[in-house]
Amino acid sequence: MVVRLALLVFAVSGCLGGPVTPAPTCVAYVACIQALDAQASTTTNLDRFVAGGACWTNGEIAELCATGCERGLARLRERSAALPEACAP
Repeated sequence: MVVRLALLVFAVSGCLGGPVTPAPTCVAYVACIQALDAQASTTTNLDRFVAGGACWTNGEIAELCATGCERGLARLRERSAALPEACAP
């Protein structure tokens, strides 16, 4: 499908800070990708984007992930008018 690589792979290490709450854009991104996966009978590894995932270990990484999720949703919405309801703005 359009986005199978979950857009961003972060190899950020050595950052300080504690766990943070997943960004709303990433909650929406995960829901959208899961709905697309259900239509295509496939599975995308979204572990880093869900609560407790690598994206939410500290604020710096969370910011990068939130940007990636925002861009991923925008790209999906630009490329297809027939997205599942979970992908709606």
